[in-house]
Amino acid sequence: MITELSGDLSGIKDHYIEKLEMMLDNIFSSSELVSIDFLQQLSDIASVIGKNLAVLINRRGEVLRIKVGELTEDFFAGVQQRRSVKRLSGLRCIYLTFNSGLDRKSKIFLKEYRLDLLLHLSFSNKQSGIKAMLHYPKLNEGKLIIGSKTVGPFSLEELVDIDYLAEIESIEDKLQTVETVKVTGAESEKAILVGLMTESDTKYKQDELLNELESLVQTAGIEVCGKEVQHRKHPDHSYYIGYGKVQELKELKYQFGVNVIIFNDELSPAQQRNLEEELELKVIDRTEVILDIFAQHANSKEGKLQVELAQLNYLLPRLTGKGKDLSRLAGGIGTRGPGESKLEIDRRRIRKRIDNLEAEINRVQQTRATQRSRRKLPTVSVVGYTNAGKSTLLNRLTEATAVVKDELFATLDSNTCRLKLPIGRKVLISDTVGFIRKLPHQLIAAFRATLEEVTEADVLLHVVDITQHDYKAKMDAVLEVLAELDVLDKPIITILNKADLIEEQEKIELIEQELENSLVLSAKNGRGIDDLLAEISNFLLDTMVELELLLPYSDAGALELIHKRGKVFTEEYSNEGIFIRARISQEIANQVDEDYIISRKSLA
Repeated sequence: MITELSGDLSGIKDHYIEKLEMMLDNIFSSSELVSIDFLQQLSDIASVIGKNLAVLINRRGEVLRIKVGELTEDFFAGVQQRRSVKRLSGLRCIYLTFNSGLDRKSKIFLKEYRLDLLLHLSFSNKQSGIKAMLHYPKLNEGKLIIGSKTVGPFSLEELVDIDYLAEIESIEDKLQTVETVKVTGAESEKAILVGLMTESDTKYKQDELLNELESLVQTAGIEVCGKEVQHRKHPDHSYYIGYGKVQELKELKYQFGVNVIIFNDELSPAQQRNLEEELELKVIDRTEVILDIFAQHANSKEGKLQVELAQLNYLLPRLTGKGKDLSRLAGGIGTRGPGESKLEIDRRRIRKRIDNLEAEINRVQQTRATQRSRRKLPTVSVVGYTNAGKSTLLNRLTEATAVVKDELFATLDSNTCRLKLPIGRKVLISDTVGFIRKLPHQLIAAFRATLEEVTEADVLLHVVDITQHDYKAKMDAVLEVLAELDVLDKPIITILNKADLIEEQEKIELIEQELENSLVLSAKNGRGIDDLLAEISNFLLDTMVELELLLPYSDAGALELIHKRGKVFTEEYSNEGIFIRARISQEIANQVDEDYIISRKSLA
C-alpha cells in the first residue's frame, strides 16, 4: 500500500510538503463535495510547484491520499472501498492539472475503479482562475463503460451548491452489473503477452511459443486478454520491441484493463526497467513466469531452496531502479515463492543469502551422492518435456503416488522408486523436473542437485507426448538440456506416450519409424509397458552374468544377497552345499568367493 502522500516530491520545498501532509487531515461533511478553502490551498500549492495534484476522498469526507504528479494506477491500489458490483466504490477523486481537458487514461480510471466522480480542475494561471469540470461514470445498458458524463464548467464557488450525491444515487439505481477489473494484490491478474519475431523466426514458431507462454501464464493463475507480436530485425536495446510498439501497448492496457505485460523472451534489467517506467505497470518475462510457477509448486525443503536460489539470482541485477521500497513486491505473478520476503533486504544481505543457499544445496548434493553410493543398484531416470506424462509413467511402473495433473510443471521434486525387471534385476527409477523451451539457466543451475539423478543414471527414458504437433521441437528442447548436462552418451529409450489419444495407427507407426530406439506406449492405460520393461532389461543385460555356484551352508548370507539383488533360476540343497544357478550383476558377482563359482557366462 502506498503512503498517504506520494508522487514526485523532488524539488519541492519542505514547507509545501508539510502543507500537503496537513491537508490529509481534512474531513468534509458527507453532503459536501469539497470545501472552497481546500481547493484554494490545492491551487496555491500547484501554482508554486508547477506539478499536477490528485486527491482521493471517501464518502465520509475523509481525505485518504494526495499525490504529486500524474494520476496512475498505484494511486488507487489497496484503498478500502465498497465491494458490491451493483454500487460505485464510494471514492471520489480531485485531479488538478495544467491541461484544459481530461486525458483518456483518467476517464478509464473512472470506470476501472468505479469512482463516484472525478473533479477535474484545469489550472492555467492565477489571473484566469480555475475551471472545474465534473466527470461522472458513464453507463450503457446498466454497465459502466469507458468515458464520462461531463457537467460544467464551474467556478470554485459554484461547486458548493452541487448535489453530487443525488447524481451518484441515480447512477447506482441504473447500475445492473459492473465488471470489476482492478483488484488489489495478486487476485484477478490480467495480462497481454508480447512476442518478438525476427528475420530468423517463422510465424509458426512464434505462434507456438506464444501459445506455450499462454499455457504457462494460465498455469500461474493469470488471465490472458491478448497477444501481440512485433516484427523487427533484432531486439531494441532499450525497449526490446521498440518505442512505437510500447505506445501501442499503452493503449491496449487501458482497452483490456490489464495489470501486467508478459514478454516471451528474457528481458535485460535495463529493458525491463524502461518498459515499466513507460507503461506504468508491472512488466515480466518468460523466465519470471516459469520461476513463479516453480515457486507455487515447490513442496519439499530442497525444492524450495532451489527455487529461492533461482529467484534471487534472477532478481538481484534487476533491483536497480525499482525504488527503495521495491514496489514490485506488492504481490502477484513474479513475486511469489520462498524468495519473496528476502527481497526486502539490501544487496549485501541478498548476496549473503545466495551464498548460504548454495552452501545448503551443496550439502544436499553431498547427501544425495552418499545415498547413491549405498544403492548399488542400476538407475533409470525419466526425462521429458513438461506435461509429457513422466509422473503417470512412474506411477504405472511402480507403486508410486506421484502427483499427476494436466498442467505445466506439476512435478518439481524428484521421486525415486524400486522397480523389478522381468530378468529378475531390481533397478531404481526416478522422474525429474520437466524441461521446456527456453528453460531459464538459473533453474538449471539451481536444480543441479535434482538433475544429478539424470547425470548418474544408467538408462534414460525420454517421454514424448506425440499428441502435440510440435513434439519434435519439444524433443529438441529436452535434448538441448541433456547436452548441457553432458549425458547424451547414455542409453536413451524414446517413449512415444499418449498413444491412446491418437486414432490413426498409421500415424503412430510412421513416428516410430522416424525415431530410433523408440517405443509406442500409453502410461495411462498400460499399453506397451511390457515392451518397455523388456527394453530396459536389454540395456542392462550387458552388465549382468549368469552364474552356477555351490555355496557352503556357512555362507548362506551370499544366497540372501543373490535373491535380493538378482534372479535365481535353480536352488538345490545337498550334503555338499547349496547349488545355485542365477543371473546377477557383474558387481554382485565380484563379491562372491571365486571358490564357490562353478561357471560364469556373460550376457552381453
